[in-house]
Amino acid sequence: MISDKFKSWTEPSSSVKVYQITDGARPAIHRFYDTSPISPSGRYIALTEFPFDDRLPSPGDRARVFVVDLHTGDEVYSTTTAAWDTQVGAHAQWGKSDECVYFNKMDTESWIPYGVKVDIFKRIEQRLAFTVYMISPDGSRALSPCLRRIGIAQPGYGVMAPAEKIPRNDGASMEDGLFVVDTETGHARLLISFKDLLSRAGCVARPEPGGYYGFHVKWSPSGDRIMFIVRFKPESAGVGKTQNYLFTLNADGSDPVLALSPEAWEGGHHPNWCPDGRSIVMNLIHPRASSWRLRGANLATRIARKLGVRLFMNSRRLSFVKIDERGRKIDVAAPGIVGSGHPSIDPSSRLLVSDSYPSEEPAFGDGTVPIRGINLSTGEETCLIRIDTRPRYNGTNSEYRIDPHPAWELAGTRITFNGSVHGCRSVFVADLADLLSTL
Repeated sequence: MISDKFKSWTEPSSSVKVYQITDGARPAIHRFYDTSPISPSGRYIALTEFPFDDRLPSPGDRARVFVVDLHTGDEVYSTTTAAWDTQVGAHAQWGKSDECVYFNKMDTESWIPYGVKVDIFKRIEQRLAFTVYMISPDGSRALSPCLRRIGIAQPGYGVMAPAEKIPRNDGASMEDGLFVVDTETGHARLLISFKDLLSRAGCVARPEPGGYYGFHVKWSPSGDRIMFIVRFKPESAGVGKTQNYLFTLNADGSDPVLALSPEAWEGGHHPNWCPDGRSIVMNLIHPRASSWRLRGANLATRIARKLGVRLFMNSRRLSFVKIDERGRKIDVAAPGIVGSGHPSIDPSSRLLVSDSYPSEEPAFGDGTVPIRGINLSTGEETCLIRIDTRPRYNGTNSEYRIDPHPAWELAGTRITFNGSVHGCRSVFVADLADLLSTL
């Protein structure tokens, strides 16, 4: 049940009911496409509200983490934090029950961020010894890379701190890597360092000057396996120019495997666990064309973009693929369907949902993009929702772009996504129950 206090409409093309959860005047987002901001029972939603979105944030600027009761439309919890960034907010997410919300805060004297576990009804806040990026399915553990360093690889996903307080890595660090937090005790430890990760996965560290940095980390649905995206940032490279590695490993840090190398990843993006917890869905150029064709397509695409022309080359065409957790097999998940955006599959494995970047082929070319639904049995695609993603201010490196990030609710019938209301980033919930009942 969603309160009638929220604005709502029915999409004419798909008959999907959509609710606007935020007011369209104060900029707010949900976390990301791999965790639902909706609580386990389906009653509450946890979001981050920005203090502004017409200029880049600075260290110490405070955002607001808040929780809304979807049944009544009332706000039931609110606090502020200086540990946030423009694409994921404060990483607000739920544990195993409606009582506990997790997100990050910042000690602005030391500029060291830390996670918190908050009972939103008793107003009890527990400080954790490290930051929170993703909570395990049973709520007992949190995983996180260093959120101060993450912006070196790509801005928007960590926290803001003064430049002199951001450590930089030289090659594969022994002190930095993937951290795990016990959410009961609050204790944290380094689960695996970058040096050990590369060595045990059989990877040779890159010889050029630069460093390895942690990016997205994701628990498998069963909580027994971890996906860790690691980026190598050459010293000479510009913003976002990294070599991307996709590792999987056991929850205790053992058995690390390189599932996708930088060479195989090139041009692809946004891997996510499938419901089976043994395969990964992502956008990938597959099968890959010859290197000379790819280089030619890259050049043609760059020239076209500078001229304001939407050009999409077959040799650079993305597909939605499934990769087994050890990287031994890659299959196209939806033959004939072009890949885009942030793909995820509903818990019943019937419907793949994704969005699109405005620059990608499925986008409409006017700043609006589709929330796409692909029936994995028939290969049929439906534009579930058409949503505006034009921000008031895009940022110097697109830090303030509005990515919808459609995220499945735990029950598997609703998705939450971001969009633009007259330039203000806003949050929406769409009910897909009727659509799923027909699949």
